[in-house]
Amino acid sequence: PLQDGVVAEDMEILRHFLEYDMNDLGTVEMSKEVLWPHWEELATNMKHQIRQCEYEGMIGIDRTKHESMLIFKNRQWANYVHSRTFKVVLALSIVGWALYLPYCWYRSTKIRVRCLYRVNIAIDDYWQLIASHLTANGFNPPTSIGMMGNGWTPRGPTGTPADDSLGSMLGTEDGESDSLQ
Repeated sequence: PLQDGVVAEDMEILRHFLEYDMNDLGTVEMSKEVLWPHWEELATNMKHQIRQCEYEGMIGIDRTKHESMLIFKNRQWANYVHSRTFKVVLALSIVGWALYLPYCWYRSTKIRVRCLYRVNIAIDDYWQLIASHLTANGFNPPTSIGMMGNGWTPRGPTGTPADDSLGSMLGTEDGESDSLQ
């Protein structure tokens, strides 16, 4: 069973770790797995749409199924032990690494928290959201209110359009995009 996308058993281990574990060198490995049935159909549609925009190069569409992230405790001793400065001092000393490595091996503990997610939207419904934004230059996100027209414009804190510098990062008026492809 899952609790907010996290395996229930792992959630209990994480709670115990956060409340009671006093080991400053303890870490948490967050392991995320995303299931997306029939995503290959979406990838095929995307390739076809980009080809129709007269793109002649190679098109690769990848989906990350699994990601892991290691989280260290934000405690003074842990920050000191993992700092670059401390490691430079160890490298300059004669016996530093000989003491550091066994200490870290002995004191370090790691728990693994599995997060499982499933994309639960039909491919046709998702396709309607992105199809008009695929071009020979890649994906051009929407830049106007309500996702109409050429795209979406970010709003400032009072509901006014944000400054032009942010809008210029999203793309130019002629449809050319400055985003990474």
